[in-house]
Amino acid sequence: MMDEEHHILFYTKEGCCLCDEAREILHRLRGRFSITIQEIDITTDSALYERYRNIIPVVIIDGQFSLGARIEEEDLCRYLQEGAEGFHE
Repeated sequence: MMDEEHHILFYTKEGCCLCDEAREILHRLRGRFSITIQEIDITTDSALYERYRNIIPVVIIDGQFSLGARIEEEDLCRYLQEGAEGFHE
């Protein structure tokens, strides 16, 4: 488990099955990493809706790393373990 706390912005909306899957992954990762999750419903802000409506769920870690559409647990874990310097797609 990492000591460094990571802040995650999670852009989502109601009724999105990919968002539900990503939420489950994020909550599982809470047991392995020190993370805070701020969940943001894109339907509450028209600018966010326009920006993210076709690519949700979107996960942004520490304001640096982002994933969109289908979120893979392996990618999130790798970033949380290695940070931006160690992550290569």
